[in-house]
This record gives sequence, C-alpha cells and structure tokens, in this order.
Amino acid sequence: MPSTQPGRGTSTAVESFRPAASWAGSPSLIGTLLFTVAWLVCAWLQPRYDARREHISALAAIDANAAWIMVAAFLSFGLGVMALGVGLHHSLHTTLGRVGAVTVVLCGVAVCAAGLARQDCSVQLPECGQLVQAGLMTSHHLVHDVASVAAFVFAGAAQLVVGSSLRRQGGWTHLRLPSIISGLSTLALFAMLAGDLAPAWEGIVERTMVVVSCTWLCVFADQLRTIRPWPAAHG
Repeated sequence: MPSTQPGRGTSTAVESFRPAASWAGSPSLIGTLLFTVAWLVCAWLQPRYDARREHISALAAIDANAAWIMVAAFLSFGLGVMALGVGLHHSLHTTLGRVGAVTVVLCGVAVCAAGLARQDCSVQLPECGQLVQAGLMTSHHLVHDVASVAAFVFAGAAQLVVGSSLRRQGGWTHLRLPSIISGLSTLALFAMLAGDLAPAWEGIVERTMVVVSCTWLCVFADQLRTIRPWPAAHG
C-alpha cells in the first residue's frame, strides 16, 4: 500500500488533488446560454441576415440591428469561458491539465476581445467583401478577425490538452476521450472554415463548431458543479 507520509509517494487517488471549484460552473453555463440565445434572437432581428452563410460576428457588426445584444452576449460568454478556465485550474492536478485550463482562459479573453472589437460589416456580403479586398476595413475590424481566429484555435487546443490530461484525474477520466474528439472536431471545422471549403455554408460550419465547443464547455462546467472534492493528501 503506497505511503502517505511526508516526503514519500501518496496514492493516486489522493495525490495533489484540489477541491473542484464548483463556483465556476454556473457562470460558464449562464454565459453559454446567453450567447446561444443572443445569436438566435439577433439573427431573427436582421432582415437580410442569412444564417446559412454569414458568421455570428456579423450580428455584432457596426451596421447590425440591436448589435448591443450580441456585444453583451460575447462579453458574458467570454467571462463564462474564463470562469471555467479558472475552475479547471483549481481542479485539475497535472501540469498538462493546468496548461489546458490557462488555454481556456485565453480563449475567453479572445472571445471578449472579439466582442469589443466589432466588424464593420458582414464579410460574406458582396459589398463588404469588396471593402475587405480593397483594404478599407477599420483597425477594430482587423482586431476582431485576429481575436476570432485566436478564440477558435484556443478552443480546439484547450479541449485537446484538457482531455489529454485526464488519464489519471480521478472523477474526470470518463471525459478524456469525448474531450479529445471534441477538440479534433473543433479544429477540423475551423480548418474547413479558414480554408474556404464551403463558402455557401460558412454560417452552418461556424455554428456547428460553436455548438461543439459550447457543448464541451457545458459538460465541463456541469462537472465542476457536481463533482465531489477529492480528499487532500495527509501527512
């Protein structure tokens, strides 16, 4: 039986476990819910908006109707993602797990940046596309594009890294394979979007990617809310 005395090895069940940060689960779930409701409602408020080919970001563009709703949703979602990252950092005991948690926080920061730095217009529309090709976009439009790319990359990477860290994380191991699959799916969908492989369906591809990532976030947020704290090692 492994020893639990100071300076010696402890059992896998109790080694370096921190109590799960259950407080972080609720804001993560609330932020995700508000973001999802917002892009559904705002799409309905835009007379010309085509959810099949236009991005969610277009709903917060300078020329969008009720853009403030989508901006607020981006911020609430980003803060919720950051809360999840902090909660995971308090709950996952391996270095890899904590790296993944930091990546989740960075994803949340990128989401907030994308919400504050708004697009000038919907880049899928011909008239806006011409402005992009002519290099006439504002600096905040360009910042939005960079932040959006960062958010998607961080999202996929975080799912992969966190999932890979769960091999010996008691109470979390059942989420290892689903997290890795979710991360690979997110990155594959992003590659499809970035490669312009389905221009007429970019809105659907992006929404599928967002739903995959949001589902992962909700599952891990619920895990934080419900898992029992593991006993700390004694010695």
